[in-house]
Amino acid sequence: MGNFFGSIASGDIPDINISTSFAAGVRLSIPPYPSEIHGKHPEEVPIEGLCEDDCIKNCFLYDCMCVGDDSLVTAGVNGLVCVPMACGGTIKEAFSKVCEKIKKIHIPDMQFRTDIEKTTTERYRILDSQGWLR
Repeated sequence: MGNFFGSIASGDIPDINISTSFAAGVRLSIPPYPSEIHGKHPEEVPIEGLCEDDCIKNCFLYDCMCVGDDSLVTAGVNGLVCVPMACGGTIKEAFSKVCEKIKKIHIPDMQFRTDIEKTTTERYRILDSQGWLR
């Protein structure tokens, strides 16, 4: 990373290998996220639709806790529940896979941004047009 940032600081284009696959993730939260007011986030809101493999391989869990043998609920810390993730050959494919995961997850009052794919695609286009991705 030092060489990478050193190249950028000196005005050179760093020599890096760019993967041909894309990773995507979308934050799932519950109100009043993104508030940082402690004690204002609901506790024990049920989180359904995540199997053990999802939790380990395909989803970062944040404001969650296990209850019983296999049930997930919110812990009431900050309202950021989890980030389901997926990879694909294109940005669109990666986000499509994430959207399929989101459709399976059920959290009362769940909220998430729907503009991330568009923003990511535009930022990628800009980086590519400036020669950073060649």
